[in-house]
Amino acid sequence: MNKIKFIRFYKKHNVNTWEIVYKSGRVKTIINDNLPLTAQHFCILAKNKLQQNDKINGLETIWSN
Repeated sequence: MNKIKFIRFYKKHNVNTWEIVYKSGRVKTIINDNLPLTAQHFCILAKNKLQQNDKINGLETIWSN
């Protein structure tokens, strides 16, 4: 869990998309599926939760520490 930099969620055209960005630079994209348990715990314990409107993806939520 301490390897995750931030997690981004957005919904576009009725498709739920999760992007897990790791500190190493790796990005894991999950489409229409549940998050792994470590990512779920990261979202629960995250210090910052930001909702913003992105030009491409629309409303997105970002959890970070």
